[in-house]
Amino acid sequence: MKKGIIILMAVLSMGTLTFAQKLAHVDYVEVTDSLPSMRSANKQLEDYYTEQAQIIQDMQEALETDYATYLGQKDSLNEIFIEMKEEKFVERQQEIAYKQQALEQDLQKLNQRLFQPIQDRLTAAVKVVADRHGVTYVLEASQILYVGDGKDLTDEVKAEMLKTEPESDN
Repeated sequence: MKKGIIILMAVLSMGTLTFAQKLAHVDYVEVTDSLPSMRSANKQLEDYYTEQAQIIQDMQEALETDYATYLGQKDSLNEIFIEMKEEKFVERQQEIAYKQQALEQDLQKLNQRLFQPIQDRLTAAVKVVADRHGVTYVLEASQILYVGDGKDLTDEVKAEMLKTEPESDN
């Protein structure tokens, strides 16, 4: 019985050692932050958001200005004109809300189109480097609570990603 427990512990410890040797980690943020394509994608996304947000803000400010003017004139308007103007204000507010919702959807689509190729290249680079080192599992560094002597593949993955980096148009 005692001999069986010792053998079981030895087998489990060997399995643990073998498993530990097949683990590595990569710092996703460090890798992607080093890529010109990531900086370009972030800039495109930011520029698009800034442009569209400014259009929405201008629409909102125009609506507020027109509404303030309307409030100043409201007492001199008849009931039919008041009703018509208020309907127009509601329509304009709905248009602004629609524009905001469309912007959020557009940002999601643009985000997917810009960042998916980078994510695909990262996955391929991690696989190449992991295969090179005989690593079975590669974890994202920020998700690990403790890394002792674990294999850090970040620099090699970064180098592999730079090999596949598209030529810059800028």
